[in-house]
Amino acid sequence: MKTQFEFSMMFALIAGVACGQGMNRPGNASTRSTAIQMVLTVETLSDNPTPVTVRDIRALQGKVYLPVTGLAPLQGEAAGMELYILIDEKLSPTVAPRFAEIKHFVSMQPPTTAVGVAYMDNGEAHIVQAPTADHVQAAAAIRLPSGIMSPMSNPYFSLSALIGRWPARTPRREVLLLTNGIDRFEDVGGASMYLDVAIEDAQRAGVQVYCLYAPGLGHAGHSPAN
Repeated sequence: MKTQFEFSMMFALIAGVACGQGMNRPGNASTRSTAIQMVLTVETLSDNPTPVTVRDIRALQGKVYLPVTGLAPLQGEAAGMELYILIDEKLSPTVAPRFAEIKHFVSMQPPTTAVGVAYMDNGEAHIVQAPTADHVQAAAAIRLPSGIMSPMSNPYFSLSALIGRWPARTPRREVLLLTNGIDRFEDVGGASMYLDVAIEDAQRAGVQVYCLYAPGLGHAGHSPAN
């Protein structure tokens, strides 16, 4: 059995420093704190699960334990979620048979989940369907990618762009990302600063991102690395 909870952690000095909200330096007496929310999935191995309480949760940043100030099950009025299906326009046509599965996945979502659809193109996220509880309508908005290889094509640009224009209206926001994950602007050595930025954007906004690999067009689509 899996139960999802939302828990709040009060970040004191470390979060303040990370967010640029305060520095504990000599002569600086102000210490500011920031409350953040995260989604926790609890899985029990017992047929008779024991209720989870705040005392059961430990939050660690670096080597510092942070106080957990609240724990609430994401049920009832708190069960709402918005899910975006974010699809890379430069995917190979070979993914076509899988799109029926994606549409079926959308149709099987609970009534409390609103589904939106967007496409990555030229570093942007073009929304073709805003989050809606009409899952038939959301599934109908999913089309095959155009195969356009735009000059600014980068999945991490597009993910950050989507997160940046997405208001927090529900306790949970999630993205299902369909891409080959290739960053055409990656740094020397394969490390992508844009991936790091996208991860930070998602963490700050409290957006959970799930990825499905799909081959792209051109040489990258049949690279041994993929």
